[in-house]
Amino acid sequence: MNSIKRILLSIYTLPRLNKEKANYYQKKVRDSEWDAFSKYIHENSKLIDVGCGSGYFLKKAKALKHSEITGVDPEPGNYGVHKIDSEYSHNVNIIKGFAEKIPLPDNSFDTVLSSHVLEHVNDIDLSLKEMKRIGNSECTFIIGMPNSTMALITLFTQLLFESHIRFVNFFGQPFINVSKLNFKQLFFSYSHSFPESKTIIYDILNYRTKKWKEHIEPNFKIIKVIYPSLYPHPSYWQLFKQKKYKKIGSSVYFICKK
Repeated sequence: MNSIKRILLSIYTLPRLNKEKANYYQKKVRDSEWDAFSKYIHENSKLIDVGCGSGYFLKKAKALKHSEITGVDPEPGNYGVHKIDSEYSHNVNIIKGFAEKIPLPDNSFDTVLSSHVLEHVNDIDLSLKEMKRIGNSECTFIIGMPNSTMALITLFTQLLFESHIRFVNFFGQPFINVSKLNFKQLFFSYSHSFPESKTIIYDILNYRTKKWKEHIEPNFKIIKVIYPSLYPHPSYWQLFKQKKYKKIGSSVYFICKK
């Protein structure tokens, strides 16, 4: 009986990659983003990463750009690329704090980086104002986030690979110990920004480059818009190879000045 359960469980979760493989693909994604925006980071600059997670970009900035680095994150080290970053093993200074209230003085940095953060904050416009406040007059602001293409890829990937899981969980709720799903979630996965209250349709509509620009343009002068690469969801079987295109990608980065 136990062997049958193990076989059924392996089929149930088969398309999901284990943590090591998912981390490997996540690292490839972050490296493609670094390659796209790092030329805008000057050597020896004083750099802060707002919402730095595990500090992966901080480590790269210190190792490759000789930056003086600082990170801010509400849960330092709990998110981001882990384990497969030993090539950038320098210690990093990460302060506990939120993007809406960065605990650092005005005009403190030459480079302000924020990657895949704005979609999670409570107040996007206040977070951008705080980033602007801590950058000096010559500061370069590098602000990146997922876009609607990534949301569409996620929707298709999860419909393909997780529909059976959601149907089993939905109809098996009275009999097995699983988180409750509503009928919409049979077909539409959770929102990346609001997993407890919205579906991925919110992400598709609100992660458009045009929508992100509406937040950024009142605070900054946009110098360049970059789409680092088009990539599949890193947590599942890879449906296609990561590739760089000029005007399409799974994330978008804005290079800005005050």
